[in-house]
Amino acid sequence: MGQPNVRVSPEDLQVFAGRIESQMTPHLDRLQQLHSQVRGIESDLFTSVTFILSTAYVAATEYTGEDIKSKREDLFDVSGTVRQTAQRWADAEHKNTVKGQ
Repeated sequence: MGQPNVRVSPEDLQVFAGRIESQMTPHLDRLQQLHSQVRGIESDLFTSVTFILSTAYVAATEYTGEDIKSKREDLFDVSGTVRQTAQRWADAEHKNTVKGQ
């Protein structure tokens, strides 16, 4: 069995990387906005619950903030890697092109 004919379009990979960012960034922005609102609720407002629950709330909001931040970093790592792959593929194609003399 022979290998399938694979065609990679560096331009399409670049477009894909842009789509990843443009489609996911608004969701992450909205999450960050909601997190900021929730974070505004201070633990001392928990007068009807125990100290342990208010402490857990603060810890959970801190964890969520870090999680949103890491998701944004992951998003740009993925899109950056796709862009880098596209560039490397384009460079390889350019080097493998037969040049006339």
